[in-house]
Amino acid sequence: MREALDLTGRRFGRLTVIHRVYSSYAARPTWFCQCDCGNSKIVRGANLKTGSVASCGCLVKERIISMNTTHGLSHVPEYNVWTGMIKRCHVPSNKDYPRYGGRGITVCDRWKESFEDFYLDMGPRPSAEHSIEREDNSKGYGPGNCKWATPVEQTRNRSITKWVEHNGRKITISQLAEETGVPLRRLRARIFTYGMDVETAVSRPLSGPGLIEYEGESRNLHQWADHLGIRYQTLVGRCKAGWSVEDMLTTPTKPSDSHQFKETQ
Repeated sequence: MREALDLTGRRFGRLTVIHRVYSSYAARPTWFCQCDCGNSKIVRGANLKTGSVASCGCLVKERIISMNTTHGLSHVPEYNVWTGMIKRCHVPSNKDYPRYGGRGITVCDRWKESFEDFYLDMGPRPSAEHSIEREDNSKGYGPGNCKWATPVEQTRNRSITKWVEHNGRKITISQLAEETGVPLRRLRARIFTYGMDVETAVSRPLSGPGLIEYEGESRNLHQWADHLGIRYQTLVGRCKAGWSVEDMLTTPTKPSDSHQFKETQ
């Protein structure tokens, strides 16, 4: 795997990179940064390079204040939608920030810089019931991913979304993948195919795409079934029952299974 470019000492907007942050949950390189205002912030390297994050949040607050006093449209309902969108994505003190900006959801530069551009792209809100909706919840706010939608339409659009409970919160499976760094496809398989509980699914080490590691060897369930002479469906059932890897692979279903396992060691 290619080493991440060292950003230590570089400036991005108001942020100066101090050092890299290493975490088992971070799927991409993240960096501890010092803001010119004195606050600090941990930011993904990709967000620094693209400029989507240029301060600890103070820059966005200043822009909101500036827009409120200059464009003359602060009385329209769409303006409240715009400010709310920016706050939950770019102001860490906002109560909704952990579910948006905290997991990488941002507002595109065009909208973040200008309410007029946001209003031009989205148009007037059709009714008081309509709110802004992202068609792809894994992506941020921008002209190609947003529309006005009623609560009924939003519920219908999200009817196929998978929800799970984690740390006392109800979140989508895609949000859980982003927060923990476990690939979405792997997480779906662990929880919905193999029946793992959520805590086990997010904490089990990643040894490769769909692989199970035991005694220095990594294979998927089909390969372990062939290697040990145990039926694949038996192994799947053991996974769903929450068996440990050792018990799952070493417990024979009949004498021939035990004999074959010993011969492969």
